[in-house]
Amino acid sequence: MRIFLSNVLLVLIAVFYSTFAFSQQMQSNTSDLAIEGYSPVSYFTKNLAEKGKPEFSVTYISKTYYLASKEQVRLFNTNPKKYVPQFGGHCSYNLALGRKVNIDPTSFKIINNLLYLFHNSAKFDALKEWNKQPNEKNLLKKAKGQFTLYEFG
Repeated sequence: MRIFLSNVLLVLIAVFYSTFAFSQQMQSNTSDLAIEGYSPVSYFTKNLAEKGKPEFSVTYISKTYYLASKEQVRLFNTNPKKYVPQFGGHCSYNLALGRKVNIDPTSFKIINNLLYLFHNSAKFDALKEWNKQPNEKNLLKKAKGQFTLYEFG
């Protein structure tokens, strides 16, 4: 009986550990998911924020991007730098103000063929504020300076 209980305990420990390890791996993989699963290629090819699919995933500089099709995977792999969001995917406007704020992947702008993402909530629409500013070039310079200074990632 004692051996039986010991074996049951070992099985329970193994099941718990496997479940915990799988959970940690899933959390790790999700934290590496870029743009909340939106396809960076769709912003350029469709001018649309479109959810990608896990079966069309690619990894670039430790981030996983979900794309919408095999064709998008081909396009992305041809020139990933073209498609990845600027400033590590942080809100461009808030970064220009010296703040690190989450983005809304549906709030975006393509400037000089580069993707910029913005925060949007009931309280603050960063893209709307960005577009009100008279000197977009100056905002980009400030955001780049903050991103470089703090190395957000």
